[in-house]
Amino acid sequence: MDFGGWRSYSKHIEAPIQSSEGPSQKKTISKVLVANRGEIAASIIKTLHKMCLQAVAIYSSSDRASPHVRTADVALELKGQTVSETYLNINQIIELAKASGADTVIPGYDFLSENADFARAVQNAGMVWIGPTPKQMHDLGLKHKAREIARAADVPTVPGSQGLLSSLDDALREAQRVGFWLMLKNTAGGGGIGLSHCEDEESLATAFEAVSRQSQANFGNGGLFLERFITQARHVEIQILGDGTGRAIALGERDCSLQRRHQKVVEESPAVMVPQDVRDRMKAAALRLASSVKYLNVGTVEFVYDINSAEFFFLELVTGLDLVECMIKTAGGRWDELFPESQQHFVLTGASIEVRVYAESPLQSFRPSAGEITELIFPDDLRVDTWVEQGTTVTTAYDPMIAKIISHGADRKEALEKLLKGLSNTKIGGLQTNLEYLRQILAGPIDNYSFRLANRLVGNPTTTAGLEYTLQHPTLKFHQESIVAVTGGVVTVTLDGSIVAISKAIKVQPGQVLRLGEIEHGYRMYIGIRGGINVVPVMGSRSTFEIGKLGGFHGRKLRAHDIIPIFPSDTSDTATSNQTIRPIPIPHQPNAEWLIRVVPGPHGAPDCFTEDSVKRLVSEGWKVHHNSNRLGVRLKGPYPEWARSSGGEVGLHPSNIHDSPYSVGSVSFTGDEAVILTCDGPSLGKFVVFCVIASADMWKIGQSRPGEVQTRHP
Repeated sequence: MDFGGWRSYSKHIEAPIQSSEGPSQKKTISKVLVANRGEIAASIIKTLHKMCLQAVAIYSSSDRASPHVRTADVALELKGQTVSETYLNINQIIELAKASGADTVIPGYDFLSENADFARAVQNAGMVWIGPTPKQMHDLGLKHKAREIARAADVPTVPGSQGLLSSLDDALREAQRVGFWLMLKNTAGGGGIGLSHCEDEESLATAFEAVSRQSQANFGNGGLFLERFITQARHVEIQILGDGTGRAIALGERDCSLQRRHQKVVEESPAVMVPQDVRDRMKAAALRLASSVKYLNVGTVEFVYDINSAEFFFLELVTGLDLVECMIKTAGGRWDELFPESQQHFVLTGASIEVRVYAESPLQSFRPSAGEITELIFPDDLRVDTWVEQGTTVTTAYDPMIAKIISHGADRKEALEKLLKGLSNTKIGGLQTNLEYLRQILAGPIDNYSFRLANRLVGNPTTTAGLEYTLQHPTLKFHQESIVAVTGGVVTVTLDGSIVAISKAIKVQPGQVLRLGEIEHGYRMYIGIRGGINVVPVMGSRSTFEIGKLGGFHGRKLRAHDIIPIFPSDTSDTATSNQTIRPIPIPHQPNAEWLIRVVPGPHGAPDCFTEDSVKRLVSEGWKVHHNSNRLGVRLKGPYPEWARSSGGEVGLHPSNIHDSPYSVGSVSFTGDEAVILTCDGPSLGKFVVFCVIASADMWKIGQSRPGEVQTRHP
């Protein structure tokens, strides 16, 4: 397989590029060949027609009925069947461009968009290339060289090795200098190919030759380097536009952290998960980098933000982008229209969120889906970029993306609400898609049983928004009459200083103070309030998704002096206000032991684990680790015995698998360590799931304290 023409390109990557430097002169652009397909080709053609330019489409035999072929002014068929024979065939595309009379070529993104050989071939054929110069593509095309350029421009890079690694011994020396954990990366890699997470010298030694061989096979370049692995990170991209003289402008930023298989699923701008001052420094760094190489046209500077240290680091500069009108004007020498005097940033207003609709089955490891679209309804009030229509046949030969749905609002809250409404009104029939996956977000109480009991006591529907707390016990002053109930572990509760019962409905008056003490047994308490807490639903949920900073009360934990709005409610029902239930059976002894019922699998013996190992994993106890939270509960227990030596093509460790959906309560092995994925945990991942906690026992996970022991029972 040839990813974007990398193998042929890599043959020339060290050779000097003969190309003009600096900005292009004024050029006439009238007829543009679009060297792409699908959604990007349709989008480019739409913009070309808006600018009164002619569009030339190219297509493979399987794309013959694609809308981009019909909407183009000229459409020419590519000979061949495979991607390499068609959309990656530089010579054939150049010949078709000449035959069509095109004076310009635009690559879009992916395929040949980052291939310097293709850019040079276009220019050598006397046509205008819409994109950076071939030299810039050459210099920035290899990640280790791009890191050197970034450092020279005073742009922070992820701590790592200096240049390429010459051998495994060199890699081990550099690893000791940088420190584990590390990412072993191929300099020419992309799409998640050619990288491996290394936690120690043993895993680095195991991965080194395997990643090098994989990279050589896929990209024609086995060069490797090391970067420090950032455990808590966000992926932020800054879009830039340069005029080729050193002048550059930032077009905004976007958070692209939500991905699957290293491909974006959700993007949002502004990147509100990252502090404003950090985003400003990212933009300044991106502009320094662009100016240092006299960058021409549009590009994306990618950064990783370390949540723990609040630092950011350069990853790479991607030269393939689809801001079509800006690219065409820059290629034609009309950059003055795009660069206001003394301005380095465009003025940004509101908030925008984009989701990508893929033809794939999330419940089958996001396996691509093929078929004819029999029903197609998109929202009228959102921007939809797509290449499909009712009757379009989608194949598995290309990228499975079929549409981008984009919302815009005055703020993030409005953009989210519009997007959720739009997704609920979207229908695609005839094949599997990820629409339902996009509509959902996992959140809620870890001990759902206690939470539902609290709501039941006060007369609420069981999913009404309430409060959860652990170590920091709250004091609540009420400003309106209400009925409340406290459930969960064992705790002392007072109302205006007088002890009141837990697991019982209590009427409170305006001005009264409800004080909850330190949890004596168990680990979580829940407070139900008649009517519920008045917060706006996000993607159908009122829960706080803290790591994503969305939902609930301002997307964060409660703080002292917060005023929490509650819905008005009728408190005259005395029968409800006197309700009492039996508390849940929390163990009162120190170092309690919990019996947890589980459903085995889906990854068990003999495929992943030995039979003896499965018996030990079930019969022996697991101690709850102190480093546990709403994302997952870590466990210390017996090490698994694996029935295989590796994860095959998807990873070097036997715990590695293709992306697989996770249920709440999945007991997953990340390497040799087990973790229970809870309500805020990931919905899919690349690690085996040994068993799943029975939903009736999930409350026990929420009430287990660090140091307490859990035993599994199938």
